[in-house]
Amino acid sequence: MHADTDGQDPNGNTVYGNQIATNNVKGDQGTPSVGQTAGVVVRAAGSLAVTATGNTIADDHFGLWTAGPVTVSGATGNTFKAAHVQVFTN
Repeated sequence: MHADTDGQDPNGNTVYGNQIATNNVKGDQGTPSVGQTAGVVVRAAGSLAVTATGNTIADDHFGLWTAGPVTVSGATGNTFKAAHVQVFTN
């Protein structure tokens, strides 16, 4: 989920109940760049509040990766399998 420019408003979005495995294999092209596999990426230029819970995230370097003034509710409610870093905040 990206809100990299003014005028975008993904506040209140929810990522729930998904099976997520090996995403972002080529790395992320945004700024800042993820650079590794990541199950869920949330990045914003302005304040952003979303929910990510009830997901199974597997076989990614980062389970949940955030950058910017981002608040993710429910992050501990995910199941992480073989994620080297479960939750990373940049």
